[in-house]
Amino acid sequence: MKKKESKNKDEFIRKIERLYQNYGIDTSNMDEDEFERLRSSYQARGKNIDHDLEKSEKYKNQFEDDIV
Repeated sequence: MKKKESKNKDEFIRKIERLYQNYGIDTSNMDEDEFERLRSSYQARGKNIDHDLEKSEKYKNQFEDDIV
């Protein structure tokens, strides 16, 4: 079970990183606590990371040179 939980955590973090990068936000200085806060927020609000990631794809190349 622990391996599955760890895999899910890694998958969620990768999706958050891609989502943020699509909007031009640098995630390299985010720590694990911030990712866990985001996970809790998604779960509490019943939001779908896959849906948000899909919506962000249309902005993917707009911010390439503007990473903040």
